[in-house]
Amino acid sequence: MKKQIGLMIWTVLFVGCLTGMITLSASHTFAQSVFNVESVNVEASPSEYYGRCPGTIKFTGAIKANGKGRVKYTWLRNDGATLPVEYVDFAGAGVRYVSTTWTLGDFSVLPNYHGWQQIQILSPNSLFSNKAEFKLVCTQSAASNENLFDGKVNHGRSLYRSDVIGYSFPFSDFIRRHTFAPEVEDSAGGKY
Repeated sequence: MKKQIGLMIWTVLFVGCLTGMITLSASHTFAQSVFNVESVNVEASPSEYYGRCPGTIKFTGAIKANGKGRVKYTWLRNDGATLPVEYVDFAGAGVRYVSTTWTLGDFSVLPNYHGWQQIQILSPNSLFSNKAEFKLVCTQSAASNENLFDGKVNHGRSLYRSDVIGYSFPFSDFIRRHTFAPEVEDSAGGKY
């Protein structure tokens, strides 16, 4: 009888330990096999655009996943626009690169703009990237050769050194990046 009780206790302990090991092993294997996006990062290129408009900004995203699977994502913008849902497949753990462009700016209507884009991971897990910021400054229209300011002022009258000639710009960043030497021409053709 004592042998049977001892055998039963040993069997219960052995089966209990074995079950615990099987459960631990299965949960460890399951945790390793769950596909997830670990990180996502976006960069804007160029981050500062000065030139003819409309200008194009390229956004490149690096999506890092821990294994094989499909990632569902979309691009978000500061103007509230959401781009169509896209997919990228992973053959194994690693990084995949995705990109999009945003063409904007108009010399007369939207001469400067500050904005951002980011990636929203929709599945297998939810995750947001950083906001890749950019600045766009139009210095000339792509449809014309009209410069923002050519450095010449012509008032069509005689100018005296006491006259004040002023000009302004719609944004201060342009002034910091460009140096002008204005040329003043009076009605008689004289230049100052």
